[in-house]
Amino acid sequence: MPSAVFSMEPFRQAQGSLCAAMDAAGGALAGRGLDAVVADAIPADLMGSVGSLQSGRVHGVVDPLELTRRLESWRICPRCGGALPPPPGAVEALSRMRDAVFAHAEELLGKQPELAAVTRRRLATCCMVYPLLLVPEDSWDAPATAGLPAWLRAAPWRAECETFALHAGRPLTAYHLSGPPATPGGDPVSAYLLRAADRMVEDRDYLAGLACLRTGLGLARERGDAKQIGEFACRLGERMADYGHPAEAASLLQGVLTGKPSPEDPGRIAVARITYLYKAEDYATVASEADQCL
Repeated sequence: MPSAVFSMEPFRQAQGSLCAAMDAAGGALAGRGLDAVVADAIPADLMGSVGSLQSGRVHGVVDPLELTRRLESWRICPRCGGALPPPPGAVEALSRMRDAVFAHAEELLGKQPELAAVTRRRLATCCMVYPLLLVPEDSWDAPATAGLPAWLRAAPWRAECETFALHAGRPLTAYHLSGPPATPGGDPVSAYLLRAADRMVEDRDYLAGLACLRTGLGLARERGDAKQIGEFACRLGERMADYGHPAEAASLLQGVLTGKPSPEDPGRIAVARITYLYKAEDYATVASEADQCL
């Protein structure tokens, strides 16, 4: 068990980093180069390479996506891998930091109501870091979305927040942020996750795409939906094999075939598993399982 609480200091430093990133993107620090912004406001240990939000890059300034991942990692005990308990007052402190970042963005908007798309993306993603830290993926719901500022919930800001949540590996959060329409006769969450997985492939964020499919498979298992179990399992196995992990894809499909509830069309999954075993050069198992299929 973790023996200490996590430190709040990196989270406090992050507030200044996010505000500096918004200033740099919005041009509020007229006459100052990005190097000066970074030197004054962004601690060296919070500097991250700009990652998956490719069209939102600002050279040299901390990337909100990378920062979110780093802050999440600081809440994990490096020795045991368990979650460190928060210090007293952590939630309240994080809420104040979130509100300060919101206020800073609103101040910039007051000065520059017309923003370029790249600047809008930067402000939206900076604003989403603390909300994601405060509300876990399995707890994000319509009230959590309603807790965001009204301007951040309006188009086109809300779409930027949704995309950020997808890249952060939070597909269910993204679903609620998307403002999904009612889908009579179907499961809107599954439909969204399949579309989102394809979007992440187009953005070349393969881990985020896998997160969408894993989430969909888990939800289908909880519902006992045999059809969706088969659909998500086949998609997930195919993507894992395409990304160079055919043995892991075969193992995943074996778990689906032997797990409960059973998937629809298990023969399709069994054949896919044999294909991935062949790609993994596990020829002995291929021969054995091919005979069983025949």
